[in-house]
Amino acid sequence: MNLKDENIKTTLGNNLKKIRLNQKLTQEQLAEKINISTQLLKDIEAGRKLGSLNTFVNICIALNEMPNSLLYELFINRIKDAENLTSKINILSERDKKIVENLINNMID
Repeated sequence: MNLKDENIKTTLGNNLKKIRLNQKLTQEQLAEKINISTQLLKDIEAGRKLGSLNTFVNICIALNEMPNSLLYELFINRIKDAENLTSKINILSERDKKIVENLINNMID
């Protein structure tokens, strides 16, 4: 599944703003911490721009947040699928877990 730029921009912008406000930072303060213009930060929060990968990493570092906290909603279905599969495997016997592991290894090879 390919995500549209608009989905990425909106998700990043909404989460960035929420985290920034929770940390009681102004846009000016955060922009200064990551060495970008306040206007660029406003555009990212409004979902108009993404910024560079370097900017994204610097935002994560400045806010002391993992990248997934800024993009969580984009991956929630994949996370739920993985959790669902893990919970199913966990209820298997050790013997059956080994069979599943061998099946997966054979499918990958």
